[in-house]
Amino acid sequence: MALHDAYLKHKDGRQLVIELSVLLRRLSISLFNREETAGLTGDAWLQHLNTPLDGSPFSSDVGRLLCEAPYRKSIEIKEIESLFNLCKEWISVVATESGGKAR
Repeated sequence: MALHDAYLKHKDGRQLVIELSVLLRRLSISLFNREETAGLTGDAWLQHLNTPLDGSPFSSDVGRLLCEAPYRKSIEIKEIESLFNLCKEWISVVATESGGKAR
């Protein structure tokens, strides 16, 4: 994924989290009802991201990075990799469920 390749060059965890958040938001708006997803923030946004997955991984420590990263001094590489993998899983699941097409 291009975002991960860019992160390996710039090593800015906050920038990657912001880019992942923007990507998930754009995908969500294109795959689901814009009116229902575009205005979601905080815990409501994370709960929306949890919907297609088992459990509540976006409400966990790693998933919460999407909301908390701008307020943290640093983000550990381990957290970045875990969040990146979680986002890849979400993208894979929603792409499969939507047949790879926006609704």
